[in-house]
Amino acid sequence: MSEPTQSPPTPSEPASEPASEPAVEPGTEPAPAAGTDAPEALPEAPVEPRRAPRPSSAQWHAGLLYDLRSVIEAHPQDAQPGSAWTTHGTVTPVAGDEPGWFRTGRLTEAQVDRLDRAVLAPAGQPDRRRYGVLGFRRGESGCLVRVQPGAPEDGLVLCLPRREPTAVYRTLLRGLSTAEAVKPLQPFARGDLDRLPRQPEDAAPHTRALAAAFAAGLNAVWAPPATGATTVIADALGRALDTGQRCLLVSADPFAVDEAVLRLLAARHPRAGAVVRVGPAHLAGLAERSDVLADALVEAAQPEALAARDAATARVVGLREAAALVELREARTRLAAFRPSGSEDTSAQGFDLEEYRAARRRLDDRAERERTAEQLVLAEAETARRRTAETDAHTELLAAARQLQDARTRTAEERLERTRAELAGLPRGPRHWRLRRELTTDATQAESAAAEQRRRSEGLSAERPAADLLDRVLDAGDLAGPGDRGAAGPSGTGAGERALPRAAAWTRAADRARPAQERARAARSALAAAEDAESALRTRAAELDARPRVTDGDEELCARAEAAGLPALAEQLPALVEAGRQAEADLAEAAEALERAHQALRDAASQHEPLLLERAVVTATTVDRLFDDPVLAGGRWELVIVDRAAAVPLPQVAYLATRATRGCLLVGDHLQPGPPRHPVYERGHYWDHDVFEHVGLLSPRAAQHHPGCVLLDVQRRYGEEATELVNRIGYQGVLTGRPQPEAGLVWVDTDGLPDGRVAEDGPGGRSWAAGARISRALAERHLAEGRTVAIVTPYPAQVRLTRQLLDAGGPALAEVPVGTAAELAGRSVDVAVLDTVEDGRGWVARARRDAVGPDADHRRDALREVVVGLTRARRTGYVIAAGRALRGDRGTPLGELAQLCAEGRVPRTGARRALDDAGRGPTGAGSAGQVGGVDDQGDRTVVDA
Repeated sequence: MSEPTQSPPTPSEPASEPASEPAVEPGTEPAPAAGTDAPEALPEAPVEPRRAPRPSSAQWHAGLLYDLRSVIEAHPQDAQPGSAWTTHGTVTPVAGDEPGWFRTGRLTEAQVDRLDRAVLAPAGQPDRRRYGVLGFRRGESGCLVRVQPGAPEDGLVLCLPRREPTAVYRTLLRGLSTAEAVKPLQPFARGDLDRLPRQPEDAAPHTRALAAAFAAGLNAVWAPPATGATTVIADALGRALDTGQRCLLVSADPFAVDEAVLRLLAARHPRAGAVVRVGPAHLAGLAERSDVLADALVEAAQPEALAARDAATARVVGLREAAALVELREARTRLAAFRPSGSEDTSAQGFDLEEYRAARRRLDDRAERERTAEQLVLAEAETARRRTAETDAHTELLAAARQLQDARTRTAEERLERTRAELAGLPRGPRHWRLRRELTTDATQAESAAAEQRRRSEGLSAERPAADLLDRVLDAGDLAGPGDRGAAGPSGTGAGERALPRAAAWTRAADRARPAQERARAARSALAAAEDAESALRTRAAELDARPRVTDGDEELCARAEAAGLPALAEQLPALVEAGRQAEADLAEAAEALERAHQALRDAASQHEPLLLERAVVTATTVDRLFDDPVLAGGRWELVIVDRAAAVPLPQVAYLATRATRGCLLVGDHLQPGPPRHPVYERGHYWDHDVFEHVGLLSPRAAQHHPGCVLLDVQRRYGEEATELVNRIGYQGVLTGRPQPEAGLVWVDTDGLPDGRVAEDGPGGRSWAAGARISRALAERHLAEGRTVAIVTPYPAQVRLTRQLLDAGGPALAEVPVGTAAELAGRSVDVAVLDTVEDGRGWVARARRDAVGPDADHRRDALREVVVGLTRARRTGYVIAAGRALRGDRGTPLGELAQLCAEGRVPRTGARRALDDAGRGPTGAGSAGQVGGVDDQGDRTVVDA
């Protein structure tokens, strides 16, 4: 788009405060009325405000269009948008009887408000295969979303339709450029509201506010928190139903929309389609109202497409129940649900067969290592015993061998003596020479044999025992010797015959020695076997020592897996997968057909949506959803009610006003969170301030006396102390109330904690651990008492830190809402914790309604954070701040809190005492529902919580 040729018209400044309202200098206290502690009473007659010169309606209108064009041109464009979807984290299947439920991660309110258009898809493939979300249940730590049966349980991500960055600005430009927009924009050009019809002087504020909803033009209901704005809106919607006047309710907060619709339905029983809630319902009571939710209504109006989807769904459900798939699904579910330990940690989830096998090997190796060590001890003892037995056996064998050798030696010596005797007794003469020669030869041989046997006997005594010892003795020579075997004496009797008795005796000795030899051989063999066994055990022990040792968790992993039968199941899984392959293919085909049926139903529903909205009397939605839906954004209604109007950027409020053919009502007040700040918004003057500031409603005094505004001043939620505090810092004493008798306000002083005196600055603003710890402790205590809790803090960094602590505390704490004022402005809870992250140097310490200077916007935003935090609680409110922070000026939130403490109206409790009491739970020291006792600074601060 080319740059406009004309110069931008000069936009108007917001109307100033009434001249009669005295300015309050920073650091000073508004002067109270004489004799009272309340702020100055409001004047009865309105005072005409001073106004800066304003351009004409045409100039203001042209300036707005110029600003929108500038924003569109300045906004960065995606060169290649790529996929039509954006991914927002993985989802995990939820076990239960009803298939198709998945859990998402934590989502923003804007993302939750688009879940009815979300899909689940395989990572990286949202344009190829996706499963439309059919319903959801919201939660603080994540949402449960339901898709059609047949979606795979693993590998899916949540996808939302991609938004064109300038789509909202283009919608605004198209809608505000029409001729029909000129007249509704005139009040915005004037910077003023239209005048309401005069009401009776004694008319109740609620009656006057209800009349304002049906008045012509642009009007407002100035409604601080809990002053009945939702009741007024619900009653206005009910009257619109009765009169048939088509009405649009739009709010920046989905909870506010749902609450108003629920109150309307409780009071009226409209026909189906008379009241239409466009977008997902955030409150459980509305989520099941198919006669109100737009998606359910448009589906019900398409019976053929709905029947086709139901048929496709039935086929998918039938295929899912195939035996092979059921068995496979159950196996995968059992394996996926396994946790290695019994803790709640889900970071390591699912059965890993290889991990189990490795752990089992380590455990088996340890058991075998222990067994081997025990066996080695026994083997060493056995080897020692066998060595002793072998020594004894060889000692016995040596003794037997010596005896045998001694007998052989004696035999040889006896032979020698006998031969010598025969030689000496032989007569001399030639006739005996031959015999003498033989005897001489025998004697020589016998002497050699005797010498050899004596040598053997000497050698045997020094020789180491051996298993073949006896054989060596037996093989040493003949028993009788050669002379004994063939010689005969002169008388005819041979020497061999004389040696036979001796040889027989020697043989009998040898026979007696042989058992000793066998015993020695057996002992030696047994010793060798024992040594071999010991050596094998030592080798095995060395191998086991070199293997990995048991790690922490191995025993529990194996015990839990084996008790559940998972190892065998994992071994069977490939066979189950193969058996279910064809069934899974059929199921995938049916799931694709079901998604096509869903898409056909959505296409038919989109064609029916304009007719549905045209027939509806009351349409309710959020601002984000309206500008995300071209049909809704292009609609026209007789009446438009903008709730929480301060949070809606001024150009969007102006656009909504052009959608009303009769009147537009703004509901809220200037001390509620303003529109989001964004660099693009800050480019133009029209984005810098909220609509209440633009029309001059900067204070309750201005609202009370403005002819186009009705002031609601009776609050019905928070206690007397909180009412007094918000009166002093922002509402100038106009709020009255019906305080709950048990409601209270407590200051928690962090000075008693080491990390509670100084907050840290960083990305996302300030943060401190002390506030997060105290917030968690208080949440734990009051959740145990059955109460609802919310934690409000001004800085995103502190929101993240507190959420981390709550998430670590379990599912109940993870569901505690934590956020900034803009995120929690639509909530009401039993117990609200306002963590200011304030050590005296932050925005909250300097927050003022009448702030001036370059940081005035930030200081007013900080005041809004405080007001929202103080007004969320139905029962008990806590303000967490350092003691030094309460030494600030009067007129600031903490300065006025210090004054209330000094007056004895707000008790102080030390951080340590708050932590200790919270740790003891509802039955701690003091009566039930109390936080306090003697704190760490010594003050008595018992507080009825």
